[in-house]
Amino acid sequence: LADLIFLLRRTVDSKNRRNRRIMGYIDKIDQPSSPVAKFFQVLEPLSFLKERVVRAPPEVKEVEECVAIPGQLSGFDEVDLEKGCTWNSQAGASLLKHPPPKSDVLHRYTIVSSSVTTDEFQLMSESLELLMIARRRPEKCTIDFWLPLNECEQQAPPVPAFCMRYQKEGDEWLLVSSRCEGCAHRPFHLTCDFLGRRQQVARVQHSRRKVQKCSVHHVDLYVPPLLNDQSTLWCPACTGKDLGSKTPPSVGGSCSPMGSPIKSPSFHLLPPEGADALQLTSKLPAWSQDLGGLILNFEDRSGLLSSPRNFILQHEGKVVMQHAQIAENTWCLDFKSPLSVIQAFASAMSSIDWD
Repeated sequence: LADLIFLLRRTVDSKNRRNRRIMGYIDKIDQPSSPVAKFFQVLEPLSFLKERVVRAPPEVKEVEECVAIPGQLSGFDEVDLEKGCTWNSQAGASLLKHPPPKSDVLHRYTIVSSSVTTDEFQLMSESLELLMIARRRPEKCTIDFWLPLNECEQQAPPVPAFCMRYQKEGDEWLLVSSRCEGCAHRPFHLTCDFLGRRQQVARVQHSRRKVQKCSVHHVDLYVPPLLNDQSTLWCPACTGKDLGSKTPPSVGGSCSPMGSPIKSPSFHLLPPEGADALQLTSKLPAWSQDLGGLILNFEDRSGLLSSPRNFILQHEGKVVMQHAQIAENTWCLDFKSPLSVIQAFASAMSSIDWD
């Protein structure tokens, strides 16, 4: 009987070794140390008591195909990992920061104030599509710019896409973005937020100019320079200075971007080293002897109402933006490159307190 068991064991073991090589089995009891396990290994000619684990191919899960839309962020880029929330509106906000294609014709938009409150304004396209909502907070001297909710969004984002704050000392408005792509992957002490600033989209400086016997409003608008017909990202932590300023930030210390060892994926969108902001200035009205007042000619606009908020911005001698009142609660907003939608809208909203 012992000889029979010995022969059976050798036959079964050789067959098992061959099967393991062919099928890729892993035996968890290859060399049992327990006498009981050795006994069962001897008395198990068919190996039906052995536990075997088969190397199965990895499970393939059906994944929904994600198609990226040109000019928009992917689903992964729309997630703010630090704040733990989705930024579905950030893709639209990024597009609104870039100017339209170069053209000799001004793009026509309309600003309508709410009939319920005088602190809310809606920006409409020429096809009457709602593009953006501006809400003024007089107690904080700020204007928040929100994007309208789309069909996929259930609630509004936690913060506005852009915010513009008034600084009484310089009589100016500073438009910043709620999210800085230039600081997305940088340590906090190297970000513009650490400097007490954000990514700067536009700076609107107000002043007064005298034309004949009248004192008229004057605007100096500073915007980031263009790179390949696209607006660059003006991050104070990366550029080393504020938009429209010649000196570095004074809060939180200075930061030299080009010498920083950490560069974000959006580093190629920053302005070239030493580049200055683009400056747009108001076109002053002319004095009419016949009318005994100031006149300002608006391109392709007629039937405009007289208002202190009517003004024109020009760059290199060419008109690039005009804002005028066309009804009691309605204003026209016409602009072209190098201005973007949000820059033109913010410039128009900066005149909200003009009298």
